[in-house]
Amino acid sequence: MKELLRSIRWGRLLVGAIGTVALSWVLVFVMVFGYAFKLGFEARGSPDQGAIEQFAQGTAPVVGPIAAILITVLAAAWAARKARSPKVNGLALGVVVAALVVVTARPPAIWAVALALLAVAAGGLGGRLAGARPPERV
Repeated sequence: MKELLRSIRWGRLLVGAIGTVALSWVLVFVMVFGYAFKLGFEARGSPDQGAIEQFAQGTAPVVGPIAAILITVLAAAWAARKARSPKVNGLALGVVVAALVVVTARPPAIWAVALALLAVAAGGLGGRLAGARPPERV
């Protein structure tokens, strides 16, 4: 067990997990900002704040977690690419992302379980992809 924990690249894991959640938030922000810009352009002035709020409340709970799951695959592949045990590193990153997404998004209980499972699976997939690469020559 100690050897398994030592094989995890903790720095990359934390950067990847926090970066994943932050990037998903940025994506939601850009989408809401783009919608607000579109409304403002159409209105040739100040956009309707109620429409922006309604769009944000409908978009953020869906797009944020989905983006986090998709980005988790890439982050896990990056975090695990030179690790001794890429699959373990990918799964560990998935577990951390799952915890962060569930804590920050606060979805309903059934969604929280689904998001957690998908994040762990996405981390495992990223670790598997990193492990499938041929070893680099030194």
